Amino acid sequence: MNRFPLQLKVSPAKKMGYWVLNDNFIYFPTAKMHTSKIIVPKDFETNFASIPRIFRNIIQVWGKHGKAAIIHDYLYTKKCTPEVTRKKADQIFLDAMKFSKVGFFKRQLMYRVVRLFGDINWKKEGL
Repeated sequence: MNRFPLQLKVSPAKKMGYWVLNDNFIYFPTAKMHTSKIIVPKDFETNFASIPRIFRNIIQVWGKHGKAAIIHDYLYTKKCTPEVTRKKADQIFLDAMKFSKVGFFKRQLMYRVVRLFGDINWKKEGL
């Protein structure tokens, strides 16, 4: 099963460093996530991965993790279903990176960083 069944189509957004989805974007998490499908709506804006400039020589804003980052950004917004907790959003991010074949070390590093510091953005979004 293709967990990302639709092609990702984005355009530059008005806000510098952000992109807007041209079409809906869908992800089917593994069964252990207990979520059947996540639909990120057309016109959703993302900056892909929020990587501080100092670390961009290690992890880029865009890469194999890009689709997972969009799902994660969406799950961190008010637009998402209220039953998704921050911990679940982070686990889905890890799940999507694994499916996207992000290397083990990079995947674990990104997951651990969002677990440690993601609370800042979670609270910022008002969840």
